Amino acid sequence: LAGSVRTLHLAGKYSPAQKDFSPEDLGRLVTVTASSLTKLRIGWGLDEQYKKRFWESLRDSVAPAGRLRSLVVEGCFAVASESDVEPLGQHLAGGLEELVLVTKYWDPDSSKGGQSGLPRFPESICALTELRRLNLEGHFRITAIPAKISSLKRLETIQLRYCRLFSLPKELGELSGLTKLDLADNMNLGYAPQDEAFPAELGKLKSL
Repeated sequence: LAGSVRTLHLAGKYSPAQKDFSPEDLGRLVTVTASSLTKLRIGWGLDEQYKKRFWESLRDSVAPAGRLRSLVVEGCFAVASESDVEPLGQHLAGGLEELVLVTKYWDPDSSKGGQSGLPRFPESICALTELRRLNLEGHFRITAIPAKISSLKRLETIQLRYCRLFSLPKELGELSGLTKLDLADNMNLGYAPQDEAFPAELGKLKSL
């Protein structure tokens, strides 16, 4: 597999195969294919051991290789820490075009909802200047988008559903290529003063 795999897609839920596929197996598979991977998608609802091993492999092998163009992480894997996401900005700034970190535990009324996902919008993402699609759905603790978002000039799609945004930065208006801005179920935007929740600069988004 080394040097030949371009796309690795592992998905499924509560598969019996997990009994024979350990966290170490997952780590080895990701590590062995790291040098050639351009697209990596993980869609497993697995436990903390698998999550930890996956992020270690991504940090130590895939990100430094610098070839990744698309990273899609769904389920409990997306309940990552800022230290997990940090290597993306360090190593993939010149290439990553799609970043999807979706956690399914978005319900603020559930036992996990209020604590799920990233604690804030990682500023390291703002170093991914080739990014075209960004999806951080279900990270209920994200309450703000950093002003540095303006550095992502190639962004075409932003999805921040089921977060807890209180306002939008005026710098969003500088993303002239943005065609989709999905902020569904950010209920706090409805309580903030209108000029803070939706600053006038958003009117410059002519492609939206």
